[in-house]
Amino acid sequence: MFPITKGLTGAAISSGKTVNARDVEADPRYLTAFGTTRSEIIVPIFDGTSQSVVGTIDIESEKPNAFTDDVQTLLEACSRVSAHYGAADFGV
Repeated sequence: MFPITKGLTGAAISSGKTVNARDVEADPRYLTAFGTTRSEIIVPIFDGTSQSVVGTIDIESEKPNAFTDDVQTLLEACSRVSAHYGAADFGV
């Protein structure tokens, strides 16, 4: 387990922006969880009311450059939907 302030996930949470590491071996922020990972994308999920980060979508691939701009756009849309339904589920 890694602290949420470190690594690629920490960068996505602290910046509130998607991190698309197309080659994790070239990104010094990457913390190795699986030795076969070559690319990773982390999309923050925001609370619909406070706009604070409440979670992330984190996907890893054994292929470098696995996550295109179109994939990133799709995952960011999924994040917005998740925030909307999360707020509805909790009556926020």
